[in-house]
Amino acid sequence: MPYGLGKALSEQIARDVFGEERTLVFRPGLIIGPGDPTDRFTYWPVRIHRGGEVLAPGDGTDPVQIIDVRDFGEWLIEMAEAGESGTYNVVGPRTPRPMAELLYGIRAVTTAESTFTWVDTLTS
Repeated sequence: MPYGLGKALSEQIARDVFGEERTLVFRPGLIIGPGDPTDRFTYWPVRIHRGGEVLAPGDGTDPVQIIDVRDFGEWLIEMAEAGESGTYNVVGPRTPRPMAELLYGIRAVTTAESTFTWVDTLTS
């Protein structure tokens, strides 16, 4: 079963079992922070720090929204303790930053000499 379909069905089952007023659904974007084994975010600081040419996806304008696992966990607990319900898209910042801003920001805190080569993303 595709992830999106499974997620949507699990949300609906939770609402059916617990009711709308007792169901709290989170839809996080890219969760980053300590203990993340996926390397989806940490790849960028490590690669940029190595220097040289860095291949980057798209043209730099694609939006990026991330959330730190510590912020997400704290907020999730606060919502549950307060008895909140509803469905929340959990991403940040409110206004997505362009991928270029994220990567240039990472480069700005390194001493590496790196350049970005933007590569068109494949579309089907």
